[in-house]
Amino acid sequence: KEALPYLFMSMGYYKMSSIDKYKEDYPDAFNNSLKYLSKYAKLDKTKESGAEYGDFFIDIRKSIISEAEIMNDQQKYTKSKALYKYLTDLDANDAGAFIMQGMTFVAIKSKKEAETAFKTAKELLSTDKCSVSDKDQKAFLKNALIEYANSLNSQSRKSEAVEWLNLGKKHFEEDKEYQVNYSSIVG
Repeated sequence: KEALPYLFMSMGYYKMSSIDKYKEDYPDAFNNSLKYLSKYAKLDKTKESGAEYGDFFIDIRKSIISEAEIMNDQQKYTKSKALYKYLTDLDANDAGAFIMQGMTFVAIKSKKEAETAFKTAKELLSTDKCSVSDKDQKAFLKNALIEYANSLNSQSRKSEAVEWLNLGKKHFEEDKEYQVNYSSIVG
């Protein structure tokens, strides 16, 4: 019933997954790390007991995002969908993870799940409940919005692309990359 043992297990497996001498003996270390991280997140909704391990959360988020991008590039959408789920387990206000998860659901033709993920992301963005305090998480949200808007625009769904970009605009008013993408779609 305690959250910290799961967090420590996750940290241990994560460290093992990054050390070459353990990779052969423990090929599932990264996956085990994510499983324990998910169990930790379910028990510590406020993330107070793990607050002092912020660097770990930053590192593992980066690793999850990187791995999900690799899976997307290899068109292994079921695996990337699961990785984005770990991000949403870790932070239920991660709008970027919900957008990317929705895109993977579209790729595997799970329309209902995609609609649910996009609806959650839209709700978080429109009510300002989305997590943007961490710079890496904010950058992930920016990339997710740009990628999704470009995808919509390429499908001749310009009005939806503009709607999504408008939802994120307040967070990226000073960001040149976002503004360039916004201008290229809006016109």
